[in-house]
Amino acid sequence: VTNRTSKIAAAKKALGRIGEGDIVFLDSSTTVYELATLLRETSFVHLTIVTNSVSIMHDFRKFPPNYVLIGLGGTYDPTLNAMLGEEAMRQLDCFTVTKAFVSSFGVDSAAATTNSERQVGLLRKALDTAQRRYLLVDRTKFNRTGVYRLSSRGAFDAIVTVT
Repeated sequence: VTNRTSKIAAAKKALGRIGEGDIVFLDSSTTVYELATLLRETSFVHLTIVTNSVSIMHDFRKFPPNYVLIGLGGTYDPTLNAMLGEEAMRQLDCFTVTKAFVSSFGVDSAAATTNSERQVGLLRKALDTAQRRYLLVDRTKFNRTGVYRLSSRGAFDAIVTVT
């Protein structure tokens, strides 16, 4: 994983934004995966994770046994190791999400962007569903732009990163 040290540092900052009883959406990015890894060491009484990440679903056996996992179905994308597509988006319509944590390919002065057309729809839906929205990125994502606009910078409650 490229820039793993920065991703872990950003994930540690994001961890403080998760609280007891939260229902969090975690995307399939490597940066958000580091946040999920940190969640394995927490001790909330009630925490629900909604994800399209096959890696997070696979590792969920390592989480505290009282945590709840909702893995989205859909079409498997081997490049992103994620479940995507219309079915995954339909499933998101059924859930309440208190906080969404997503990453992006790039962040410029106006927006967060990605290069995956199949992924952008699901991430937009997750952000629309969530009460609070967090962009979790390492420093290499700044001042570069992907093809598809995920969201304006101002639509996030916070951009969580380290410099």
